[in-house]
Amino acid sequence: MKYAWKRSILAMTLTVTLAGCSVTSSHTEDEQVVGNDPVAAGQINTNNSGPNQAVNNNADWNGTSDSGTLEATGAVKPKPKQQEPKWDKAKPTLAGIALSLQKADVKKKLGTPTDNYSQDSESGPIDILEYKGLTIGFGSGDQGVLFIEAYAKDVVTGLNGLKVGDSEEAAVKALGKPDSQSSYLLTYKTANSLLKLDLDPDSHEILSIKLFIET
Repeated sequence: MKYAWKRSILAMTLTVTLAGCSVTSSHTEDEQVVGNDPVAAGQINTNNSGPNQAVNNNADWNGTSDSGTLEATGAVKPKPKQQEPKWDKAKPTLAGIALSLQKADVKKKLGTPTDNYSQDSESGPIDILEYKGLTIGFGSGDQGVLFIEAYAKDVVTGLNGLKVGDSEEAAVKALGKPDSQSSYLLTYKTANSLLKLDLDPDSHEILSIKLFIET
């Protein structure tokens, strides 16, 4: 009886020990690693947000941006700057039109006028051609152009870059010292013509520019 009780105790102890060993041995090595690491073993190296992937993404982005920049650059090309004609007292012109030029030549150069009418003067009738910001008067017969007047800011005058709306100071800088000057007028003489710049006496801005034959 005494020995039977001891064998029973030994058997129970062995059963508990074996059961503990079975529980411990039922976990694989990978599962034990997973238990100690918050990242599961099956997820290792499956995330594409590593350094190499970040570089590739950046390269793709740069490529797209560069392509867009090139397209934008190629789409808009700067227009060549038109050279402004210079004032020549020996061959005076205004807006590219010379005095004594015939009407047919003016129309060939400037196209169809916006208006055409006649005006009486002491020396006879004057035919007027109107263009945008520009008025041109013609004498009778073969006299050709008697005067040219520019009165709009967008007219290219051919006076060293000077235009309507510029200041009196700009006029003197572009054309030099005038032959006569007042608060409302600057006058430049050539061999057979006059160039007159009408000024606003208050703002000293150019209101109009006129070139005409001096008789």
